[in-house]
Amino acid sequence: MTSESEISDWIVNSVKEVREESSETESGRSDTHPGEIISYEPPSQFEAFWINEPVELLLILHSKDEGREDLETIVNGPIKFENFLDRVEKIIQSPRWQQVEPVPSHVQNVSDDYAARGELLAPEFSRVYEMADALLTNQADKGLHISNVVNNTLCIYIYDVSKESIFKSIKGSTNIIKSLENIEMEESDSEEPTGSGTYIYPPVWVGSVPEMSFSEKVLQGPDNFAETVIERSIGGNKLSVQKDGFIYVDIGDSEKAIDMFNCIFAAGLFKGEVMDSVKAGGVTGTRDPESEHERFGIFSQLRKDLTPSNSPAPLSQRADPPRRGIINKDDMDSIISLAEDIYKNDEEKEKASFLLQAYTHHRNNEFSQSYLFSWILIENHINHSLRSHLKDAREMSNSRVRKVIDSSNWGASNKIELAEIIGHIDKSKYSKLNGFRKKRNKLVHNMTEVDKKDSTEILNAAFEMLYNDDVTPEDESNQIPGL
Repeated sequence: MTSESEISDWIVNSVKEVREESSETESGRSDTHPGEIISYEPPSQFEAFWINEPVELLLILHSKDEGREDLETIVNGPIKFENFLDRVEKIIQSPRWQQVEPVPSHVQNVSDDYAARGELLAPEFSRVYEMADALLTNQADKGLHISNVVNNTLCIYIYDVSKESIFKSIKGSTNIIKSLENIEMEESDSEEPTGSGTYIYPPVWVGSVPEMSFSEKVLQGPDNFAETVIERSIGGNKLSVQKDGFIYVDIGDSEKAIDMFNCIFAAGLFKGEVMDSVKAGGVTGTRDPESEHERFGIFSQLRKDLTPSNSPAPLSQRADPPRRGIINKDDMDSIISLAEDIYKNDEEKEKASFLLQAYTHHRNNEFSQSYLFSWILIENHINHSLRSHLKDAREMSNSRVRKVIDSSNWGASNKIELAEIIGHIDKSKYSKLNGFRKKRNKLVHNMTEVDKKDSTEILNAAFEMLYNDDVTPEDESNQIPGL
C-alpha cells in the first residue's frame, strides 16, 4: 500500500534524476535565476495533495521560494474525496500559502492587484473535482498527466499514483517550463509597441464576410480575419483597418489614439453606422499589423463579448455574442475621411466626442448620463446659434454679443427666452428647449432619473443639431441610428 513517505521519496528522486539529465544535456548553462520557474534547479519545493478514496489522484504543486529549503516536500494525505475541501481550507492558512503574489490578468474572481497564493490557486483545486468526476465516470485516461502554471507555481495533476507516473509527469512538465522560458525570451526581445489598436464595436466585418471552410468554422475562424482592407493616413498618421474591424493607428500615446478612434466612431454615426465610443480599457498598445503575424494584448469589449467562454455563468445562461454587421469598404473609407475633417477642428472634435459619449451611454441604458451629455451639446448650440443671429441679423457688436452669451450673465433659460422674443426660434422649438432644460435641472438638482424616452428625444435633437445645424429634428431619416 502506498504511503506518504513513498510519494515524497518518488517526487524527490524524480526531481534529482531530471536535474542530472538536464545537467548532462545543458552543461554550461548560466541563465537560470532563483525564484523563476524555468527549471527544477534549486531552490525547488513541492507540496502534494493525495486523494485515495473513492478514486486515487495526486496534485503536485512546485514552487521556488527563496526562504525555503531546496527539495522541501510536503505530502498531504491520504485524503478521502469527501473531506478534500475541508482539509485544503485548513492547509492554505499556513504561512507558505499566505504569501502575497500579483494577480495574473486572466484571473477573474479576485478584485485586488495582489492576493494570497492559496486564493490564486483556488481554481486549480477546483480542477481536482473535475478530474475525480472523470475517474468516477471512466472518462479519464490514466496514462495522461496535466500541467498548468499559475504565477510562480507549477501545478501537476496525476491520475495514476505510482513511482513511474510521478517521474513521467515531472519529467514531462519540463516541456512546459522550457516553453515558458522561450516565451519570456521572445517577450524580452520583442519591440516596444509603436501604435495603438482597437475594435469597432458593435462588431462588424469590413468589406465582406470571410469565406470559411467547414474545418475553419470548427476551429473558430480562418486566418484571414486579420487581412488589411484599408490602408491610408489620417492626420499625418498611418492608419489601417482589418477585415474583423480592428483599427490600427500609428499613435503611441493612448489618449491621442482614443481621440482619433472616437472621431472615427462619431463620423460613423453621422454616416448612419452604429458605433460606440472607446475608452482606455478598449485600446491596446501594438505594432503595425502589417509587420507582425499576431496581434497581442487586445482587451476590448468586443473580444470579451466574442469569447463567451470567459463568462462564469453556465452555458445555458450566457448571452449570445453580438451578431456582426457588415460595413462596405468604400463606406468605411468615407467614414475615415469625415473623421479626418473632424479631427482637424478642435471645436468639432469636442462636439463629436460629447455626442458619441451620449450615444454610448444611451445604448448601455445609462440614460441619465446620456441626457447630461446631450444637454451640453444643446446648450452649446443655443450659444452658437444665438451668437450668429445677433451678429448677423441684428448687427450687434462683439462686446454686446458677449454680454448676452456669457453664462455668468445669462443662463440657458434667459437665452431661450431671448431667442423666442427676437423671433430666432418659434413657439414649438421654444417649448422643446425649455422642456429639455427643466428635465436637466430636475436631474441635477433633485436627482430625478431620466427614462429611455426622454434620453432618446434629447439625443436625437443633439444629433440633428450637429447634422443639420438645427435644434430639433424634423426629418426622421436624419435621426441617430440604432435607437
